[in-house]
Formats: sequence, structure tokens, C-alpha cells
Amino acid sequence: MNAVKRLLFSSRRHLALAALCCAGPLAAQTLAVQLVDTAGSAGLMNERGDVVGSRVSYPCQVPGTCIPETTATVWTAAGRLTLPAPAGLKPSVAAIAADGTLVGNVTDGFVTFRAAVWQLVGGAYVLTEPGLMGLQQSYATGIDSSGRVVGYATTPFVSTRPFVWTAAGGLVDLASAGAPAERAFSVSPGGLVLTDRFSFHLDNPAVATLLPAPPVGGQSFFSPTGNNFLVNDHGDLGGFLINVSRAAYYLHRWQPTTATWQLLDPLGIVQGSGLGVGVGRITDNSTIGATVGKAVLAAGPDGLAQPVADRLSPAYPANALTSVGYFTDAGVFVSNLVLGGVARAVKLVPITPCVGACLRVQSITMTGTVVPRSRRNNCGQPQCTLVTATIKVTDVNGNPQAKVQVGARFMNSYTLDSAVTGRTTSAGTVVLQQLGYVGSGTVSLLVESAARTGWVFDKGVGTLTATVIPQ
Repeated sequence: MNAVKRLLFSSRRHLALAALCCAGPLAAQTLAVQLVDTAGSAGLMNERGDVVGSRVSYPCQVPGTCIPETTATVWTAAGRLTLPAPAGLKPSVAAIAADGTLVGNVTDGFVTFRAAVWQLVGGAYVLTEPGLMGLQQSYATGIDSSGRVVGYATTPFVSTRPFVWTAAGGLVDLASAGAPAERAFSVSPGGLVLTDRFSFHLDNPAVATLLPAPPVGGQSFFSPTGNNFLVNDHGDLGGFLINVSRAAYYLHRWQPTTATWQLLDPLGIVQGSGLGVGVGRITDNSTIGATVGKAVLAAGPDGLAQPVADRLSPAYPANALTSVGYFTDAGVFVSNLVLGGVARAVKLVPITPCVGACLRVQSITMTGTVVPRSRRNNCGQPQCTLVTATIKVTDVNGNPQAKVQVGARFMNSYTLDSAVTGRTTSAGTVVLQQLGYVGSGTVSLLVESAARTGWVFDKGVGTLTATVIPQ
């Protein structure tokens, strides 16, 4: 399996992603954090904001005293949903459609890999397995805007057959319809499919086009493969070419209208470096998002890669951004942000500069101490941790603001998710506390809201996160 992957939580694809919708005003907008979940990671999202990822939980009374469990999860407006799978197998998701349909496979991670489609029925996901086409393994890898699921079945080293599946038409062998007998890796919204060496359209699979030859002159690259690229409906490619001499990945854009390759990031990532490498999305205007050791955006049609972290509000630690996944056309991203040493599933939401009556969190001071149970309410242990956060709210001129309702969330290295609220005093301060288990690791705080009638909470300045290790 090729080392370039395209899903944060998939066993087959995507280690890290980054993207922005389009060139123009959105490319300059500042991004603020909106928490999705406190334990786990996220990597996919559709236009209506459904987020796909994995959630971490602990099957014991005291987190940290047992092995954590990771569960494939979808976060929707209606709540958190778990994906079903046959006994002994786990879901691995490759793509999500606009209506929430998911495609991927169910697997034991070793021998069993079976294509899977999860559809929302009555507020829960129902699993359908398209089949194996008489071979040993199958994978669903993408879904287009018409609901056509693409993938492939294979008996390793013997036979490979690409397929398309629909709820109405079932499983269709694309090789029998004239398509190349290769792995189908992804599909554009309009039905353009990438395989190992070719592209073809689902409406006419017998007409396949060889992927373009690598650029000549300068560095030498291996020929492109569909596993390392995404394609839009125009045939533009965004992804990675592998350097022959250094065995390193270099982000490129290919545009058939000019028949040219464009190197988007000159540094590249050497195989085995441990740094994230992956392509996230290519839009209709050839804007490309990817991770090249860091999350980057290359605005279309010909912009170079720029760090996404540069757009994160300075109220959050920029070096905490580990990845940026799918984004909506409105510029809302799904992401993973490290707070308190732990990755948190978040959305990054565009914000505009606040003017006029703006509330700002000027500072957060956090302390954490270990106290006997006798001095505090029972936390389930002989000793407890008491974390205190003092938050100061001001206006744009630094004047303290009273009677502001502040909402925040305490999180730790495990599964703590404690929403707290409080009202500021005449000094503009509010004190929030959390009582927890000893040994719960670093405790972090995320300020999520600050409200007072006639005022606007400004997330573009100040300080909205803090951490402490209880002593």
C-alpha cells in the first residue's frame, strides 16, 4: 500500500489534510475554533457540517486505568452517532456524501477487508456491504454527487476489478464495461474516476485516459498514481509526485488545459520522516489543500502552498494545529487541534474583525492542586485535583466588563468534557473550577462564549485557551 494516505482515521488513506474553498475573500479570513469533541480525531465533513472521525473512550470507572477504546463516529446536528460493523470487524471510512452517506470498508486490519456503505435511516446508520465480486477483498473508496459509489475488489497478486455501486442498480463490474482492471481510488463530484494509472468517467468507462507523465528536467519523479491524487470535474489533479532519488513527496498541481505540472511546495517530505503527508481536496477552480509536514493551502488556479496555521486566530496557539480536513464551500473546516497535549476534534470557522462593542478575553490564569477528598466533594479517590481558571473580560480599550456570561469547557488527557459558565464581576473577572481525578494529566480550558446584550464576542484577539498540570 502506498504511503501517501488520504484519511486521518482510515486504515488505508489520509493521515492529514488541509484545504480552503476558493481564491478570493475567504482565503484571507481568520479562523476560530468550534469544538466537536474532546477525545478523538476528525478528518471528513460534508456541506451540512456532519463530521466523521474516531472517538476515544475508557471502559472503566477511572480513566487511565484501562486500555482506551476507539470508535468510528459521526457527529451530526442531531448528536453523536456510532457506525455499525459485523462482529470482530471495525469501520474504516473513506468518504462522506452531502446527505451523510458514508463509504469505506469493514476490516479486521489484517486479512478481512469488505466494501461498506453506511446510510442514514431513521436517525441511525445502517450498513450495506456491496460485495466481493468473487474475489477476496473489496474497498469502497469514493462517492460522487449522484450517489454512485466507486471502489474495487481484489485477490492480491491475482486479480483486481473496479466497481460502481448504487442502491438501485447494485454492484457493477466496471472492467466488464471496458474500464482498466485497476484499483479505483477516488471520484470527482461529477463522476471522473482515478485509478492506478488512468482516469475515466463513470458515464463512459471504456474511454480511459492515461495519467500525465511526470515533469521533465530538474528533479526526476515516478509516474503519478491515482492513490496520491484527487481530481476535479475538469480533470485537474492535486497531489503528490514521488522523487526518485530522495524517495520524497512533493505537492503538485496538474492542469490539462495547459498540460503543465506546477510544483506547489519546494521542500517536500522524505519517506519515513514521520511527518504528515496527504492531499485533502481539489475544488472546481483548482484550489488544493494538503499536508506537507504542515497543513497548507494552494489557492486556484495557480497559487502556491501557504500554511493554514497563518489564518488561525492568535487567540489560539498556532502550533497546536495538527491537520485541517474537509471544508465546506463557506470555508468551515474540520480539523484537529492539540490542547493540553491531546488532539481535539474541532471545526475552524471563518470570522470577521469585530468593531464597536466587542468583548475580549484579555487573560486566563489557571492553577491546579491536589487536595484531600475530605476538603472537597467526593471525586471517587482519596485525593482529588482542583483546577481553577480566572478569566478576565474587557472591551477593545482594555476596560474590565462586568455581568458578562462566560461559557468554557474543561478537558483533560482522557475524556473529561465539563461545560462551565459564570458571570464576570465589576473587575471583569470570573472564576471557574473543576474537581477531578488525580492522575488525569494536563487539564486544558477552552473559552467558547462571552455574552452580554448588545455586545459581540471577539474570537480574533486575546487568549481563549490555557492548560495546567495539577501539582
